[in-house]
Amino acid sequence: MKRKIFISLIAALLCVPLLCVAVVAAEKNGGYKWKSHPEDADISTYTTVDKKPEKTSVNGPKVYVSSVGRGTGMTCDSPISDLAAAYDMLRGTDGTIVLINQVKISKSFHAPKHESRIVITSYDGEKYFNGGLKFGKGLYFRFGGDTVVENTAISYTGDCTFVCGFNNVTFGTGLDTPDISKSGLNVVGGYHLDDNADKVLYTLAKTVTVESGNYERIVGYTTGTEADRFVHKFKGTQTLQLNGGKIKQVCGGPTGFGNGEGVIINVDGAEITEYIHVGGARPGKCNNATVNIKSGYVKLLDMRNVAVKTVINLTGGTVDKFECYNRAEGAKYILNYENVTVPAEALALFDEVNDKLS
Repeated sequence: MKRKIFISLIAALLCVPLLCVAVVAAEKNGGYKWKSHPEDADISTYTTVDKKPEKTSVNGPKVYVSSVGRGTGMTCDSPISDLAAAYDMLRGTDGTIVLINQVKISKSFHAPKHESRIVITSYDGEKYFNGGLKFGKGLYFRFGGDTVVENTAISYTGDCTFVCGFNNVTFGTGLDTPDISKSGLNVVGGYHLDDNADKVLYTLAKTVTVESGNYERIVGYTTGTEADRFVHKFKGTQTLQLNGGKIKQVCGGPTGFGNGEGVIINVDGAEITEYIHVGGARPGKCNNATVNIKSGYVKLLDMRNVAVKTVINLTGGTVDKFECYNRAEGAKYILNYENVTVPAEALALFDEVNDKLS
């Protein structure tokens, strides 16, 4: 009897360090105490793919997330399935959330607020997992701080919207999304006005960057309408950095009840297959706008809904057509171009034309 008790005691003591290491590691990554047991770890499956990413932003501690899992999150063989818990484990430090298989999002997700930069990927610096985010129909993913999404798959039913919440968000290289002809993927640089906005002035200077993927619409500011039709007024300048991918529609300014002070749209490799509405969509508008086109393709560049001044700097790429629908009274339109040909009917839209950039 004594011998059995002694053996049981030794076995228990051997298990304690395994659990302690997991809990201590989680605490160092931001204070999240994940209760786990070693026997729960190996309950998820994953596969890897034989490829290397074009580039990677992976850094800091890594938390592994799976469609199912009650492990520690510290390795791909011991994942967790709670995406919010993964953010919590990285609280207070830059870090990486690694999706090791198709992680299902069955309801709209609000990421916890964070001041550090979080990378969401399926590449951990060594292994490239066959992972991604799989959304149900019509869902929202709301970011809580500066974030990079790269080297992973994004799938959805019908449509899906990423709400950046006036944070710096990068949709990096290596994103696998549905074909542009079927795309219902939207990106909102600000927020959707019917959900959480306080009625105050906002001062902002954030950037949404797109390097890969297929998108229905990308908006620099806000979408939607407040229940009482309150008009939000924003100070500062939002930037859209469009370096790659295919996008049907781009709206620089708000598309609902919002006014923006300024927007910068940089096209340097992306394909805009329908249009750019520089100032947004009525009743939204921007006071000032700058569009820099270096490379890529724009089917229609429409300078609508800019109240004060629009500057177009054109040094490369292809623009099929220029328009200025709903031209604002008293607004000024300036074109600076170099090393490209601009048709006469397009030149006629501008108050000032310079064939060299200063």
